[in-house]
Amino acid sequence: MRVPSRAGWPRWARIATTPWLVSPVLVLALLVGAFLGYGAWTRSQPTHYTRGGDAFAATGVPSPSATASRRPGSVPRSGRSRHRPGGKPTSPRGVTATHPGSGSSAQPGTTGGQSSSGGHTGPPPSGGSAAPAQPAVGTYTLAVTGSEHVKFGPFSACTNSFPSESQLVVRRASGEPAGSYDFDQRYYPGSANRHDERHIYHYTNGGVFLAFEQATVTCGGVKQSSAVNYSPQQKRVQLPLTVGASWHNHGGDGNRTEDATSKVVGTTQLTVNGRSYLTYVIDTHVDMTGDEKGTRDQRWWFSPDLGVPLKWHESLKGSRSGATYSEDVTCTVVGTP
Repeated sequence: MRVPSRAGWPRWARIATTPWLVSPVLVLALLVGAFLGYGAWTRSQPTHYTRGGDAFAATGVPSPSATASRRPGSVPRSGRSRHRPGGKPTSPRGVTATHPGSGSSAQPGTTGGQSSSGGHTGPPPSGGSAAPAQPAVGTYTLAVTGSEHVKFGPFSACTNSFPSESQLVVRRASGEPAGSYDFDQRYYPGSANRHDERHIYHYTNGGVFLAFEQATVTCGGVKQSSAVNYSPQQKRVQLPLTVGASWHNHGGDGNRTEDATSKVVGTTQLTVNGRSYLTYVIDTHVDMTGDEKGTRDQRWWFSPDLGVPLKWHESLKGSRSGATYSEDVTCTVVGTP
């Protein structure tokens, strides 16, 4: 059968096959195919954590040696009284509350290598003020509200509302100094790598320091991970806890450098499992520069008796690898290990 020349084709066929129309369609098809292939490849790759151990959100009972190695000042689950850093003994229900405007004039002094005046030499060595309570190892149940949004150029890649319940798994961080803990949170339970975050916190006599952060997010079918090693470590809680105290951090690595200012703005009571705990409200504003740029505003409701924030909120806007992203989320502890 002889195929007629293109000149003999119907007009609509000649228009549909003109190079001016076919070429862009082929280019677009190739780009879409390449994007889908790249996304499939990223999802097929295992996610590795460079610090804290490669197993994400691993649960289990702490070993007897780990339990015995808790620093003085930790709160056992039996509920016995403990000493507030720099103060008098108090019950596990809380420390003496200090509210804005109460007339307290106490100001934080220098805590080891970092001071409220903006020193950046990292966590203090052992010794000095009493250590904070260290967190109970296990699974914390969280109530979650919030959403995230990612764009590639002008195109929206994904807009997601977080599930209303999540889990935070706390365990001792592998290969890290004593007093270091993995805080692993999977925002979408049962969906690994959709949005997972690990933070490693280092508990010292001077406070609680952020040593490492890694987030793995899958959006538009593409999985990406970003990690930051904080050098020096970023102070998140300064001891002794005092309303009005403030401090400054500057550090990070080549991927992202953070300039952060924190302040204890007040106290409030939060109830978990029918029990009330005093929390110190700590506001932190962060400016991010480097390969990843943006801002993040964080608020912690930190319980000195449990050694963890019982509630936290983060508003985040940034850009990396050609994508822009935003997140606004609040997590509240509703169940403890």
